Amino acid sequence: MGPFVYVVADLAVGTAFLLGGLLVWRYGRARLPAALLALAGGSWFIGNLGGLPGVAGVAAASATYLHRGPLLHADLTLPSGRPRSRIVLAAVVLGYAVSAVAPLARSPLVTLGVAAGLVAVTLQQRRMTVDVLPVAALTAALAGPTLARMLLPASAAGGALLWYDGCLLILAAALVARLIRSRRVDVADLVVGLSVAPSQSLRDALARAVGDPALQVVYVAGTGFVDARGAPTSLDRGEGRTVTPLSRDGQVFGFITHDPAVLADPVLVEAVATAAALTSANARLQADVERQAAQVRASRRRIVSAGIEERRRLEAELSLGPSARLERVEALLDAVPAAGTQDGLVDVARNQARQVASDLRDLARGLHPMALRASGLAGAVTELAASAPIPVSVEVDVPEVPEEVSETLYYVCAEGLTNVARHAQARAASIRLTGEGKHVRVSVIDDGAGGADSRGSGLRGLADRVQALGGELSVASDHSGTCLEAWVPTGS
Repeated sequence: MGPFVYVVADLAVGTAFLLGGLLVWRYGRARLPAALLALAGGSWFIGNLGGLPGVAGVAAASATYLHRGPLLHADLTLPSGRPRSRIVLAAVVLGYAVSAVAPLARSPLVTLGVAAGLVAVTLQQRRMTVDVLPVAALTAALAGPTLARMLLPASAAGGALLWYDGCLLILAAALVARLIRSRRVDVADLVVGLSVAPSQSLRDALARAVGDPALQVVYVAGTGFVDARGAPTSLDRGEGRTVTPLSRDGQVFGFITHDPAVLADPVLVEAVATAAALTSANARLQADVERQAAQVRASRRRIVSAGIEERRRLEAELSLGPSARLERVEALLDAVPAAGTQDGLVDVARNQARQVASDLRDLARGLHPMALRASGLAGAVTELAASAPIPVSVEVDVPEVPEEVSETLYYVCAEGLTNVARHAQARAASIRLTGEGKHVRVSVIDDGAGGADSRGSGLRGLADRVQALGGELSVASDHSGTCLEAWVPTGS
């Protein structure tokens, strides 16, 4: 073969790397690998200037193998160009060092060592199945001519040189294809990721996927636009920005403003539209679910408030109705004169009337704790603790709260002390109510034998009441005692 073939092959290799770098810069997402390809192409041509006279020729000749450094770098760090571990970083640094020192780069043993190291590091990083062609091409480029020089006669040198050039051409094509394809893979991964965790910011995720930090996503809302939070916004129509519509089923629902280069591929635009449509639909579903949940919470709170009002009305009716009439009956019986043997019957009737009136008053007080109205939450809980059969310490640091909240907190304390008295065999207990922002936390703790059952009817009903206000009730019980705790929003 004549020298023309070697010249063409040499020009083809350098041009392939330079053009590859330009293509990756234009259509890929990673700028660093594009620069590495361009650096490899530039250093390839510099090495060809070794025939120049003087210092320039010497410097150019020393750069003959310099292109191997950026190629090793690109191969080991696909697709980002950034080392993912210390092992890869060390291999990249060593590759640059060997390629920069011509005597080392010319050494057959060193060259074979670099090829073996490339394969070993790639396998260690478990990337062989993903990037097998770039790794195989560079390994063949390094090992093939070296083995030929060691094992074959000098007449095979020309074939070895063409083998080297051919492997590098394959490497250039493989790197360019991998780096441009990586952006499509990233956007495809984005679509899958949003389906699994759609709460992440679509704009941020898309910006990372296509490599445009200034990317903007807006949605159509009437005659204007809104962002992902629903806030009014406008399209960025600045210089050097492109506006791409997002449509689904022929209907435009949003726009993306971006660098003209990052979404030039229609396949990418379709993938991005799918991701945006998915996120938009999910956001609407989440908003509907949250709205319905809010309606349910409000309805349950209204039920609790209605129950309080109904108990208050029954209390008033019992106090003003049957209780008052029984008190009048008692007064009439007191006015009956002594009548011999009938006097005992009058006394019995009087006592019965008093007992029934007392029972009705107790029932009325049970329907709605009178102490809450008379003394407030702190006073009512203190009275409750004072009536317990064991010493109970009380700590209350709660701001003013709505009536349904204070009544629920009171009933938590009452149920806790009732369980202590009935089951705990405790020597002492404590009640603590504290305000935590827009919530109140209450705890009833005893030092008894434990064993409280959260499935009991009293605690189940109490849990329903707490949950109706949007709170939570928990019971923790072991041999050292029981802790009944509730967390209730104040609604403010």
